[in-house]
Amino acid sequence: MRRSDLEGLREPWATARVGRVPFGAQEAFTEAKASALRALAMDSGSADAQVALGTVLFLSEWDWTAPERSLQRALEINPDHTEALLQYGSLQEALGRLDDGLRCKQQALARDPRSPGVLVQIAISYWHQRKYDDTLVWARRALEVDPKHVLASQFIMHVYVKIGDINRFAAWTVSQALAWGFPEERVAAMKQVIADMQQVYTTAGLSGVRRFLVDQITNPQLDFDILLKMAFFRAVLYGAAGRLDEAFDCLDQAIADRDPALVHLAVGPDWDGLRADQRFNERLKRMALPSVCECCLRRSEASCGLAYQPDSIRRECISVGSALFLSWVATRKNPTASTTTLPRQR
Repeated sequence: MRRSDLEGLREPWATARVGRVPFGAQEAFTEAKASALRALAMDSGSADAQVALGTVLFLSEWDWTAPERSLQRALEINPDHTEALLQYGSLQEALGRLDDGLRCKQQALARDPRSPGVLVQIAISYWHQRKYDDTLVWARRALEVDPKHVLASQFIMHVYVKIGDINRFAAWTVSQALAWGFPEERVAAMKQVIADMQQVYTTAGLSGVRRFLVDQITNPQLDFDILLKMAFFRAVLYGAAGRLDEAFDCLDQAIADRDPALVHLAVGPDWDGLRADQRFNERLKRMALPSVCECCLRRSEASCGLAYQPDSIRRECISVGSALFLSWVATRKNPTASTTTLPRQR
């Protein structure tokens, strides 16, 4: 399989990580799958082709068994294949095997310890485990290697919002906009949104911030932007604000669209606002994902000193979608800033 064929998967995979699935992503997956199958027909021992096929089945077809076979085969061929280790780890996490997923990614780390993509994947593992301090540590390590790594920067934003540290979130967001060299008018617009949010936080607390963010969905001044029209993103915002009927309507639309951003629905903190509702388990069953949150997340929450209490999480925590919206405010006129790439296989 040609290197360009495998790299065709990187864009939709990377953008799915930050909730921005570009137009044409499904076409890219389809083309990559066809290329992988052609390559495997010629050489069943191609690790790159096995990884490409496993990635497509995982992210776009939500076939959890077949990608596991492909990625296991890739690792049999090349046990040090970085992308195979990362994808296999990500798949394990999607299926609720958080410890196994982290171990796979740590093997990739041992092979490529200076890769910002690998470092961010470690951060994502800790994010799924609700170990937010560790998430910050690994995201910052990625930024030490690549100061403009957008996904690493955004995960720091996510953590600050998730733990309710609005002031640190605001300071970090502004600092990153300046570091990325945004024009003054964009920085000014971002500062205004953040100032409005901080004022809401002062007067109405976190619940007020959640309502403020949901209100942006119907803000006519933002009607041109794609992100607020994405079903999965609206589901996250509505869920964080406690508007559950609207959240599940949007989640159903995202499932129907097979949005790759949903592959970690069973474990992602993004969805904690919906977990206590029985309809959430019904959606997991529809995607053939395990209902792992009760035991798995309780253990992970305990490791960082927090009890797993779905009701209090829904009342007191802001979803990562809130951070995504505010980081989007800074990047909405610079769509290329919302993507990142995975480490190249050498």
